[in-house]
Amino acid sequence: MLGEATDGNGRKLLEPGEMFGDYTVEKLLGKGGMGAVYLVHAPDGERYAVKLMFPDIAEAPHRGQYRRRTARKGVEGRAAAGRADDAA
Repeated sequence: MLGEATDGNGRKLLEPGEMFGDYTVEKLLGKGGMGAVYLVHAPDGERYAVKLMFPDIAEAPHRGQYRRRTARKGVEGRAAAGRADDAA
C-alpha cells in the first residue's frame, strides 16, 4: 500500500476521490505554505476550485496573517470558492 500524499512538511494532502464535506476531490491544483487548492465537484456536478488551509496554519496566530492576505485580495469570509468551468 502506498503512503499518504503529503506536502514537503509532512502535512496530509487530499487525494482524488476523498470527500471534503459534500465535495469530492478530483485533483490537487496547487499547494503553498498556507494550504492547498483542489478541483472538486459538488453532488449536483458543479466543479469548483477550493483552497483549504493546513490545520496548523488555521490556528492562531497564523489565522490573522491569512485574513490580512485575503482581505488585500478582496476575499471575504472564512472560505472562498470559484466555479471551475474551464479547469482541466
